[in-house]
Amino acid sequence: MCRLEILKNKISILGSCFFDAIFPKRCAGCGKQGEWLCKACSGILFFRPQQDCLVCGQPNQDGGKCTHCAPLAHSRRVLCAFSYHQDIPVRLVKIFKYDFVRSADQVLGTLMADFLARQDNIPKELLVLPVPLHGKRHRWRGYNQSALLAEAIASYFGWSYDSGILFRHKATKPQAKMESSARCLNVDGCFSVRSGLNLKGLRVMLVDDVVTTGATVESCALVLKRAGAKSVDVLALIRG
Repeated sequence: MCRLEILKNKISILGSCFFDAIFPKRCAGCGKQGEWLCKACSGILFFRPQQDCLVCGQPNQDGGKCTHCAPLAHSRRVLCAFSYHQDIPVRLVKIFKYDFVRSADQVLGTLMADFLARQDNIPKELLVLPVPLHGKRHRWRGYNQSALLAEAIASYFGWSYDSGILFRHKATKPQAKMESSARCLNVDGCFSVRSGLNLKGLRVMLVDDVVTTGATVESCALVLKRAGAKSVDVLALIRG
């Protein structure tokens, strides 16, 4: 690791300590001080009992595309741990993503890993990639929330992780308040794979915090498949 990266890490750690001192950790469920998710509130969480087809919304058990929709999608399946109607996970994501609480990655990464460990037909060898941020957004936030989650998941399962394969080379407007059709246009042509990289035969797990219409992850999956990836599964914390 170069000196600049070491310095950046030290500054980030100092910043996190300062933030925790000024704004102490409080449970996203009950408000109890000391941790972002207390044991009692963790015990009342429940994973989505069903997944669904990303394209048409038809419920299923494995997040795969239905027969009719499969030709229209680039990802193999999309697995989401929680519903947007569950208050505690949504609050945790907002703390993590919009309140700049980087340390929330540990509890969120653990929840995602626990959810994924319960799923069937997970390949033994996967390359875990985060949905990338544009450089401007990354500098503003100070970190890529999806990268922190992806790294935690890869470490938990012993999978390969690389944050330098997929790039967002076009700054876009935030997707959260856009209609479905506008989201697709917003991310069209935004992503690319590192020049000269061949992913032939590799199975990829693409990680993001929230999936709603799937426009972003499908755009990423398209360029990964074009680069040779054998399959692209998507893992997200919340299904919007």
